[in-house]
Amino acid sequence: QAGDVITSGGTNTIIGSGSDPSGATGENQTVVGYGATGVANNSVTLGNTSVTNWYMRSTVTSPTLEILSTIDPSGHAGAIGGTLTLGLYNNLTGGAGNDTEAGDILGQVDFKGQGSDYTYQAARIACFVQTGDGSATRAEQGTYLAFATTNVGADGYAEWMRLTQDGKLGLGVTSPDAHLDVENA
Repeated sequence: QAGDVITSGGTNTIIGSGSDPSGATGENQTVVGYGATGVANNSVTLGNTSVTNWYMRSTVTSPTLEILSTIDPSGHAGAIGGTLTLGLYNNLTGGAGNDTEAGDILGQVDFKGQGSDYTYQAARIACFVQTGDGSATRAEQGTYLAFATTNVGADGYAEWMRLTQDGKLGLGVTSPDAHLDVENA
């Protein structure tokens, strides 16, 4: 049995036992998955809070995931084509919740390849919390971006570049002292 009966609202597609739109007046929501609940009108929700992995597989040469806006950009200063948000938070509405702290990874993009013997980690771009103790406010938490690649003969990737919370760029340096700090090789 899929979802509850919607008494008002409409144009929803609900697939999965116990799945529902975000409310009884939900409009234009696609909700897929067991026990999944829509988030907002004009949205797609895939899975519930227990989902740990999503897979999109293709046998074509160059599969593509596109996030784009079909708005006419002329006359719209600051128009944005699409946004990919990666995050680590348990309270989607704001307010009280467990805070992130130094060392937490807010999100990462992994690049992988296939060797003759196994799949390997080729590169990673990750955003780490640099400061914060688990009880800090937004203004007290800084972040850094780490860029890592895999060298020939290595078992995994190593960080080669870091952009710190205060705009310092380290090349081969994880704690840059200047706006540009390059390791002397």
